Amino acid sequence: MIPDINELLVEMGGKKASDLHLQEGSPPTYRIDGNLVPLNLPQLTAEATQQIFEAIAPAPLVEKFRQEGAVDFAYAIPPVYRYRINTFHQKGSTVLAIRCLRADILNFEQLNLPPVIKGLSDKRRGLILMTGPAGCGKSTALAAIVEYINQNYAHRIITIEDPIEYSFTSKKSIISQVEIGKDVPTFSDAIRYALRQDPNIILIGEMRDKETIYSAIHAAETGHLILSTLHTPDATQTIDRIMSFFPAEQHERLRLMLALNLNAVIAQRLIPLSDNTGRIAAVEVLINTPIVQKLFRDGKIKELYQAMQNKEAGMQTFTQAIVELYLAKKITFEEGEANSDEPSTFRRMAKGGYATGDRTSIIF
Repeated sequence: MIPDINELLVEMGGKKASDLHLQEGSPPTYRIDGNLVPLNLPQLTAEATQQIFEAIAPAPLVEKFRQEGAVDFAYAIPPVYRYRINTFHQKGSTVLAIRCLRADILNFEQLNLPPVIKGLSDKRRGLILMTGPAGCGKSTALAAIVEYINQNYAHRIITIEDPIEYSFTSKKSIISQVEIGKDVPTFSDAIRYALRQDPNIILIGEMRDKETIYSAIHAAETGHLILSTLHTPDATQTIDRIMSFFPAEQHERLRLMLALNLNAVIAQRLIPLSDNTGRIAAVEVLINTPIVQKLFRDGKIKELYQAMQNKEAGMQTFTQAIVELYLAKKITFEEGEANSDEPSTFRRMAKGGYATGDRTSIIF
């Protein structure tokens, strides 16, 4: 028996599930608050997962999947639900990993983004990177930035995504959304075309390769505000990851380009709330202050963490952010200790009553 995929997808909203996994040999399984929760349904067969895929995928992607073995696409159940779907082969059978996207776009306060994010969103040029592991809310945070700009500034905004996740309605700004594979072949092609389309702001869904990274930095150099993501766990490792795409002889020039054009790196991780009603974002922030610029120029990337600890211009480390959540009674001591990069520092700061402010936060 093949489950009704639309029923499973709609039910995700009621159960506050972030993901749905469909794979041969397992029942349909939700991810709720970071935990996998199998449904009380029969195990799926290979035929069932293939039929579900063919029922929701655009026809051209069914053929592409046969040829390439993996595809990404978006799916919607109007007017409320929208999903990002990755389909791939596993032992010859079809597997679907489905991410549920919010229909509404949350604001900075609802996402527990620190106040400095508003100031960064007011900038006219430069590069803002949102980082963190899969499922930590990077796309949701970037959507909040785009919607803030959309509501407050008359800008030309172009988003380049694979696939399109959040659907925007133009308000003060004019927003065009470009989908890789449907509207243009690659990210680097899309960025090149976008620069000819009179943009103020370009959102790049993900910086996946050397060409996309270089194109993004170059676009920031030419006077645009560039927003993008990387799958890196924290701010300093984000810089290391960018450098790793390029040969050593180009690192000095790359550091100079970042010193001149990087606005900020914002890293997120989600931590269970103390009342078990969901998860909340802890946010690390690296701002390109004059001190940080000098560290880039001098090649002292490992000292960026110490610069963040000084909290100049709104910077903060994960440990500082997590201590703040604990002191506000949003998370437990045990979760704070487990999620901190420096458990001993967390224990000392938490027990000493260290605080970084009285900012209130809302569930992610």
